[in-house]
Amino acid sequence: QLSRSSFDLMVGQKVLAIGNPFGLDHTLTTGIVSALGREVSGASGRPLKGCVQTDAAINPGNSGGPLLDSRGSLIGVNTAILSASGASAGIGFAIPVDTVRRVV
Repeated sequence: QLSRSSFDLMVGQKVLAIGNPFGLDHTLTTGIVSALGREVSGASGRPLKGCVQTDAAINPGNSGGPLLDSRGSLIGVNTAILSASGASAGIGFAIPVDTVRRVV
């Protein structure tokens, strides 16, 4: 189920990230919305605007998986991690559901 709108998200809101990190399928991590409206560079170097920042673990293999609210509604698609060390430890980002709805 899609969330009504990305505008309904709030900093501090609990989130769940589902993915396949490092080939470990059916993995669930939890966290909160840390910030809204972030801009990060995509793999092609193009900016991804309006991203949801989260502290839920988003590691290689989580990209493309859903970011859900505590009701199980889709609020974004896990997309990137920003890490100073290059390790899979840092700040995660998701494309917000409004963008997903518009593009997909």
